[in-house]
Amino acid sequence: VVVILISATNVIPQYTEEEKKSQAFPDYMRCDACKAIAHEIRGDLGKWQPTPGQHYTTRAGGRKLKMSAVLDRIHEVCHPVPYKGLGNYAVKQGESDRVTLVGPGLPENEKIAGLTRSEKRWPLMLGVR
Repeated sequence: VVVILISATNVIPQYTEEEKKSQAFPDYMRCDACKAIAHEIRGDLGKWQPTPGQHYTTRAGGRKLKMSAVLDRIHEVCHPVPYKGLGNYAVKQGESDRVTLVGPGLPENEKIAGLTRSEKRWPLMLGVR
């Protein structure tokens, strides 16, 4: 006889009606979504090597990055397809009946015990946010 004990913390995340039907993050998840996007942009810009032509010369003779080059790079990071780093995000069942976003840049949420549910919808929502 095999007995399997399932802890209450190991529950597959269940979605509320808002989470199921919404095209955007529910209000309570927006702070975590912003942290995740900022984490991905910060990480990508730190590794980015601008190409020639993406700089301009200031009146004082210094070189600065063109704002359009930076915005293009941010758009690449946040574009939902291909997911790049945004594909590393999923949800767990939080302390309440709500799901919690987990992934890089959200270390406090990683401490939540439970199963992770990964779907295309979460990276897509991050990309269009």
